[in-house]
Amino acid sequence: LLTAPLAGAADNAQKDLAQAQDKVNEELKAARSKANEIIEQAHQRANQLIDAAKADAIAEGNRQKALAEAEIE
Repeated sequence: LLTAPLAGAADNAQKDLAQAQDKVNEELKAARSKANEIIEQAHQRANQLIDAAKADAIAEGNRQKALAEAEIE
């Protein structure tokens, strides 16, 4: 059997391990949260780019249409 000092050291090691595991879990939670923020920002930026491309395409279509109409007249 373990002697008293060894049992105390084992208890301390178990406590340290539990604290380390808690710290890891906290850090993982924070990292996941930050990753989700970054992903959401990327989605928002992608939607902005798509909207801008749509607006540019509509403007170009209108310009081409006006040129075609001018040629017809």
